[in-house]
Amino acid sequence: MQSFISRWGAPAVFIARFVPGLRVWAGPIAGAAGMPFPVFVIANALGAVVYVPLAVGAGYALGLGLGQRLERLRAVIGELEYWAVGAALAAAAALLLWRAARARR
Repeated sequence: MQSFISRWGAPAVFIARFVPGLRVWAGPIAGAAGMPFPVFVIANALGAVVYVPLAVGAGYALGLGLGQRLERLRAVIGELEYWAVGAALAAAAALLLWRAARARR
């Protein structure tokens, strides 16, 4: 990463805003690579100005477009949870009864 920032400079810091995990390390690595502080601040700020609205807008669009479907899925999963718990309890009871009957023989 240090050679990438040394080679590409400010564009590397800008791109690092879009890569999870790399965003955290862009500052220390840029400093270790000798990037001037004002250049880093400008590249990082421009990356944030572009990245944040994109990320928030994508989340909002997904929620807006999939909101009703996600709520229905949540309702179905909630109903399935009750059935799954009931089935697990019934299976556990059947296993205990089977073992008890087997132990009596």
